[in-house]
Amino acid sequence: MDIPAWVKELIFSRDQGICVVCSSSLTYWITELSENNFEHMVPLALSGANDVSNMQLICTT
Repeated sequence: MDIPAWVKELIFSRDQGICVVCSSSLTYWITELSENNFEHMVPLALSGANDVSNMQLICTT
């Protein structure tokens, strides 16, 4: 999955730099966030949308 930088920034801002799974702050990771730090809330395999509104910030996969 190739997530554009503007999408990563939008999700990071919306989630306030906090992992939605464990509530860890990812503020210091902002320049190092990879595709693995973003996941779909409803997986694509379960008919989830490939849209910013269906993505969330996580610290691990």
